[in-house]
Amino acid sequence: MASVSVDKDSADQKLQFAPFSSALEAGFWHQLTQKKLNDYRLDESPKNIKGYYYNGDPVGLPTRLTLEFSAFEADGPSPARCCPVTGTLYNTNTLEAFKTSDKKALLEQQAMETSALQAAYDSLCSETGTSAVPYFLIKYTEEAVQVAQLRDWDRFNTDLNQAATGCIKLLQAATGCIKLLHQAATGCIKLLLQAATGCIKLLQAASSCYRLHQAATGCIKLHQVCHCQRSLLSVPSVCPKSVGWEKNPKGALGPRMVNLSECMDPKRLAESSVDLNLKLMRWRLVPSLDLDKVTSTKCLLLGAGTLGCNVARTLMGWGVRHITFVDNAKISYSNPVRQPLYEFEDCLGGGKSKALAAVDRLGKIFPGVVSP
Repeated sequence: MASVSVDKDSADQKLQFAPFSSALEAGFWHQLTQKKLNDYRLDESPKNIKGYYYNGDPVGLPTRLTLEFSAFEADGPSPARCCPVTGTLYNTNTLEAFKTSDKKALLEQQAMETSALQAAYDSLCSETGTSAVPYFLIKYTEEAVQVAQLRDWDRFNTDLNQAATGCIKLLQAATGCIKLLHQAATGCIKLLLQAATGCIKLLQAASSCYRLHQAATGCIKLHQVCHCQRSLLSVPSVCPKSVGWEKNPKGALGPRMVNLSECMDPKRLAESSVDLNLKLMRWRLVPSLDLDKVTSTKCLLLGAGTLGCNVARTLMGWGVRHITFVDNAKISYSNPVRQPLYEFEDCLGGGKSKALAAVDRLGKIFPGVVSP
């Protein structure tokens, strides 16, 4: 979370934190749908995802935590000048499972993991003598730019040469030496936690957070925080007090809803829904069913009467997309009550061709059907 300060006297200023506002792009939902259909299936186990945030937004704008199509790629790159954030996805199969999930237990679990990580980091700093606000020295020479971490005064190098071009200015000079101070921002450390039989172990925590800021004067300040690696053996037995649930648009602690129909093609939504229904039937009833083979099968129906109309609807229900009718008859007034692909209007004016009317009706029922 990004920190903000209150515009009061310096003595009354307090450190505050702006909560994240989730920003889930349409590409994330599309990728999640594909993962659910092809990989996760009925599996409800937690999945690792990755988002990012940018800490250089002007004051007043919400702090956005963005998830896009690349959220499921653990090693995928993050946008320039953005900080990656790992997280966990809990995807339930039913609405009832979502409503009955223990949100309080999930929040407490994350709080205990975060508290354990902080304790491990504090222990590391105490053992190695590394402070939470490390110093760095950047020395410019004719050969190269050297960067070193300062831990004691003996390693302080006073021989600094100023670049001839003047494009880099190192501020905060003291006795001819230049120090760049960086105050670590809360939430900038990348966490990697693994759960194992109720005992969370931190296998590796590595942070490499940086911020590159170009000032109006043309100077470049390079802020870098230390790298740390630490093993965590156990989590605290008492859960610390924690908050963090994002409020919905009404300002209440409740679920947020996303209407994908406004940003996705309705035809694609229909195809995804049909595919999901078919794969659910396969997973639960006929695991050996080859749906791809069924979908690519081409069917020729001789006759578009009562049997032909009902067979066509059944074929569509099982994912067949290529259906062709052969029938030279016209639709009569007695047909619509027994043949579900026709309506009363199809009987007017002597009746439409059964084959043509059946093809037109299949396309209206499901746009993904191909009927030459």
